[in-house]
Amino acid sequence: MGLKEATAELHSKAEKTQFSQLIFSGTIPEQEYAYYLFNMYHIHNALENKYELPHPSLNRCKSIEKDLGVLIKLKMDLTESTKKYIDYINTLTEEQWKAHIYVNYLAIVYGGQMIKSKVPGLGAYYVIDNMQECVGAIRAFLNDDMSDEANKGFQFNIDVLEDIWNTLRPNGVWELGNYESIAQTATAININPIGGNKAPINLGRL
Repeated sequence: MGLKEATAELHSKAEKTQFSQLIFSGTIPEQEYAYYLFNMYHIHNALENKYELPHPSLNRCKSIEKDLGVLIKLKMDLTESTKKYIDYINTLTEEQWKAHIYVNYLAIVYGGQMIKSKVPGLGAYYVIDNMQECVGAIRAFLNDDMSDEANKGFQFNIDVLEDIWNTLRPNGVWELGNYESIAQTATAININPIGGNKAPINLGRL
């Protein structure tokens, strides 16, 4: 069984999470999208500082910084699932890491092209230069033996998406009061990238 087929079930499950569907709907409030990007920033930062990306245009941290510069943001911490994924990324061998590049970057290359016009702000997270070169660079190091590790990556992403949804929408609906109550007990955020030398981003409310 090929890598795509072996990961199809969890790939589909990730796309069908409530938060993924919210993004695809084009109705996501910018505070929620900013919080999603905040979590994605840390995941990508961990991946991009672990080993060298197969193509420089794949770097997502700088793109997320552009997006966060124009969005309304909240003083909130990372989800527990995001923290667990980052901890796991930091234990990966280079061969294992490649499976997580497949999971986290090809999704942006392909699915992101449908999403970038539906999200608040610039949509920079989904804009990738030299797209075909990036796809080729990722595919060059893939093999079918990566399926177990890739499925772990999809499951981590599912956990993160569900955690973001449950954090922001504890009652299942969007209410600004949800943010305010969470923000009262959360530590003010100032991103200091884990294991990297990039300048910190202030994620306080604008």
